[in-house]
Amino acid sequence: MTPLHPGILALDLFTYLPAHKTLVLADLHLGFEERLARDGVLVPRIQFNEILARIKWAFKQVKVKKLILNGDIKHEFGRISRQEWNEIAKLVKFVQGEGVEVVAVRGNHDTIFGPVAKELNIQEVDEVRIGDVLIMHGDYIPKKLAPIIIIGHEHPAITLKDNAKREKFKCFVKARLI
Repeated sequence: MTPLHPGILALDLFTYLPAHKTLVLADLHLGFEERLARDGVLVPRIQFNEILARIKWAFKQVKVKKLILNGDIKHEFGRISRQEWNEIAKLVKFVQGEGVEVVAVRGNHDTIFGPVAKELNIQEVDEVRIGDVLIMHGDYIPKKLAPIIIIGHEHPAITLKDNAKREKFKCFVKARLI
């Protein structure tokens, strides 16, 4: 685990708030492969299994009472695809089966997430406040700021290259607003 701020850690692709036993995971974009397939781009549908494996791994590393899905849980804007519905249901049922509460923060891709949230009995919100921490997707300016803001939405990554080889890695960006 890598400290991002006192009381806030990076754990793989998660942000972890140990005092609250809360994991935050942003920008799953479940259903992305189905969207590509409709556009004629055929890729293996492995994204969901990789996400679920990372969640299982994280649950073995730290004690978790709450998982906050910080926006863009699904990929489609104007509909809920079959792949999105099935994968979200499997993910939520697994997490809840582990005794962990799921909270869905609405992202810009989640415009019609409500029916999924209602069916799966999960809370759908615009933001979550835990002490001095505001957790929001990052696609709007909140009415009330907080000393610490955790967002997704931007998909930060770094590319490392050595001669012809290039590899891109997801990363965290830590910044101070003045």
